[in-house]
Amino acid sequence: MRIIGMDINRVAAEVVSLLDGEIVKLGRVQMLRNKLEEFARRELTHDDHVV
Repeated sequence: MRIIGMDINRVAAEVVSLLDGEIVKLGRVQMLRNKLEEFARRELTHDDHVV
């Protein structure tokens, strides 16, 4: 299971993943519904756990 962490503010979120002790920066996403959905479709899987 990959853990997804998000540091969220009004404008954007910085997103990282943690898998097997390795942290990977996934990028920055704007806090707009269409941008969040696009990011989720592109980057997330059903096994990911977002915190």
